[in-house]
This record gives sequence, structure tokens and C-alpha cells, in this order.
Amino acid sequence: FYQNSLNDLEDISFLFQPVLPDDELPLTERLVAVGEWCSNYISGVGEGMGDEFDVSVDGKEALEDISAIGQISVDFETDEDGERDYAELIEYIRIAVQLVFADLHPELDAEAEPTIH
Repeated sequence: FYQNSLNDLEDISFLFQPVLPDDELPLTERLVAVGEWCSNYISGVGEGMGDEFDVSVDGKEALEDISAIGQISVDFETDEDGERDYAELIEYIRIAVQLVFADLHPELDAEAEPTIH
């Protein structure tokens, strides 16, 4: 699992997908899971990197957004726009995580660029 996630993050095709419940579950349950995933992600980044990491302004904003999503509340009425909004939220999280990963691993960006002689 870890290696697959790492490979997806390192791939320039942006294959990373957070592990979340299937779409068959009610939206509120999936939103709770998204909040937990985001909280655990922030906790893991903080614990894994300690004070030794530096991210871009965009990376910092992404981390702040993911942290805020971790505080998600499900005290609302769901409607037909809820599924679309959920899909957009997941896509934002995917991109935000990849942005932070790229900031924390700048050497991978250099490897992706071919050298022209």
C-alpha cells in the first residue's frame, strides 16, 4: 500500500488517490472519512517532517486548506449538488497533496526534466 501510494505521488501523471470509502456509502459518512483522512495526513506530515520542512506559499496554503477540511462538519442538508461538491473536494485534496509532496521532494522535479545536450 505504502509503495503504491509513493509510486503514484512520484509519477508525473498525478495518479495519487486518497484511500476513501466507496461512493455507495452515504455522503455524510464519506465526508466524515475525508475529514479523518485530512486530519491524519496533517498529523503525519507534521510528525514525519518535524521542524525540518519548507514548502512554497502554495504548499503552505494547501496544508492550511487540508487542515481546515479535517475540521469538516456534516451538520447540513445534502442535495444533488453535494455529490458534485464532494468530487471537487476530493480532486482538490489530490492536487494539494501532490503539491506538498513536490515541495518536500524537489529532487524528483529535477529528475523528471530531461537533460538536453
